[in-house]
Amino acid sequence: MLDNNTTKAIIKQHLPRFLSRPQIGMAQCMGPSTVAKFSNGLIIEDALRKIDAALKVVLR
Repeated sequence: MLDNNTTKAIIKQHLPRFLSRPQIGMAQCMGPSTVAKFSNGLIIEDALRKIDAALKVVLR
């Protein structure tokens, strides 16, 4: 998802600091739900729902 500018913008909108994290390289091949499991609670369920909804609109 981070290779696509549109999906990357959606993630940046809902998780603004996510893309600047040093661990971003490890997250390249993971979906938001998987990354959230490793975030120690920094990525909350509400943000995941918003990202999911936005991705569904864009990826139709």
